[in-house]
Amino acid sequence: MIILGDEESAHVDSDAKSMLLEESKNGLYAFNPETGNLENHLSIGRAGDSVYELEVQGVASHTGIDWKSGRNAIIELAKKMIEIDAASNVEEGYTYNDNVTIVEGGTAVNTCPDYAKASIRTRCQTKSSTGDDASNLRGNCCKKLY
Repeated sequence: MIILGDEESAHVDSDAKSMLLEESKNGLYAFNPETGNLENHLSIGRAGDSVYELEVQGVASHTGIDWKSGRNAIIELAKKMIEIDAASNVEEGYTYNDNVTIVEGGTAVNTCPDYAKASIRTRCQTKSSTGDDASNLRGNCCKKLY
């Protein structure tokens, strides 16, 4: 029996994942005592997830001298994030909403940023919806607005 309360991948100082994988190689069953939902009911399954990075390339310019030639990568990324958030389909079993959680971009307050990046976590309720979330995400991200 393995009892583990530290399986989150975001726990950077933990080697729980590797230990759990090693110790469970010959196991028949797994039980996760983590709360299943907000109502604290028993869960019989967990959502799968994937993490994607979306990078946007713009055109840098000095905003005080040559603002017209710039293409702001952060603005473009913000538009894409809104589209991604709206593309969640709970009925089909995948969500993006509230999962664009890490965003970076820009180098100075007087420079139009030529680069921006976001990390996007998707949640899928079924194995078949995993392909749907990736396909829809790719469709939203590959549209060029400039």
